[in-house]
Amino acid sequence: MKAVIGLSGCEDSGKTTTLVLLAKKLASDGKTPTVIKNIEDAIDSYANPDIEIVIPYRGMNIYLASRADNLEGIECDIAFFEQKDEGWDDIWILTENSISRLDKKFLKKYPPDICVAACRSRGITCSKLREFTLRAKPHYPIELIVRKNNITEDPNLIAEYLKTIISNL
Repeated sequence: MKAVIGLSGCEDSGKTTTLVLLAKKLASDGKTPTVIKNIEDAIDSYANPDIEIVIPYRGMNIYLASRADNLEGIECDIAFFEQKDEGWDDIWILTENSISRLDKKFLKKYPPDICVAACRSRGITCSKLREFTLRAKPHYPIELIVRKNNITEDPNLIAEYLKTIISNL
């Protein structure tokens, strides 16, 4: 695993919106406008409000999860990152021009390279995410906590910033 990225912010600050925008940007990278529109429509119709999405991107598997506003949510997100069958129902995979459900039994075919989770500004969700970074194997990931308020309040700009971080890993 190369990195664990935490997008932190207070309740209702747009973390899930930002992660959905990030998913769109990663999935549409280098694609035609028609494909981008198909991806956006699919994400908008299937992935809100909470998401567990796997995105193959430049030879890496990016895992996005947005439930982590509380202890139960971050535990579900970490189980998803660790590919454990607990806490989450639907996993979506973004491919060339579509989004579809990924059967849990196939999740092991897409081991995570980068995990991105929403978490609160401080407290148990950040602590649990940090604990996960320390036990993730086979490599120790880079831990990045991106505070939403430190960049801008525009979710689109934050999503672009996160995409830049991911592209440079």
